[in-house]
Amino acid sequence: MIITSSTEYKNFFNAGMEVRFGLHLAGDNMFSDYAEIISIENDRIHLKLYKDLPHGLRIEAGREAIISTIGSWAHCRCHMVLEKRDAARDLFFRFQGPVTEQQQREYFRFDVFIPLRYKIPTNGDRASTEEKWYTSRLLTGNKALPVTVPWEKGQKIVRWNGTEEILPMWVNLSGGGLRIMIKERLETDTILDLEIFLPMNPTRVINAVGEVLRVKEQELSWERDTLYSTAMKFHLIDAKEREAIIAYIFMEQRNSLQKRIRQE
Repeated sequence: MIITSSTEYKNFFNAGMEVRFGLHLAGDNMFSDYAEIISIENDRIHLKLYKDLPHGLRIEAGREAIISTIGSWAHCRCHMVLEKRDAARDLFFRFQGPVTEQQQREYFRFDVFIPLRYKIPTNGDRASTEEKWYTSRLLTGNKALPVTVPWEKGQKIVRWNGTEEILPMWVNLSGGGLRIMIKERLETDTILDLEIFLPMNPTRVINAVGEVLRVKEQELSWERDTLYSTAMKFHLIDAKEREAIIAYIFMEQRNSLQKRIRQE
């Protein structure tokens, strides 16, 4: 579904942003790659490629191209025309037509390896769980920061609010909720107290209340115990903490992309 279209190009693209572009070649062929936006002035844009163009590839001014954003819950796309190539990796284009913004899903999801603690309220009462969440928002700011140490590919919590260590786990995370693999089989609509530890500087502690949406049994031959893929939405979460999750996901997605580009 197209949300909007506009020729205010700086509302969608900005300097420093990683983008994907495709350049139309002879016939029906297309060359596509990742690049960084160096500058935008009115309807002109300067892209710097992350790697050299393939040997022997000739591109001339006037070639049509497409630019699109990556790593977002909204996909922005626009047509361009190549004006010139300056040096090996610098390409200069002129936008043509409006930018279309198409919603991919409500929130972009990404797999991250982070500490997370969940707890099922003993009484299961939503009213008391919500009250506890509102209270925790006031108390979290007064607590000392979690103490972390490296563990495998991430960080583990070794001291936090008088609890035992909290190991990282794989979490499919978004601004709207998360999915984890756990040993408990939870019923749909179960609510959980969540503490999500974002390995930022300093560590950001996200207090939220989750509500189970889907549960699927996973058959993994290397695991003795049965695991359940458990998807949940955030029933309660502070708007600023949701924004922190989204910012962290974008940062991790960007780091992953840069690492993949270096390996190519």
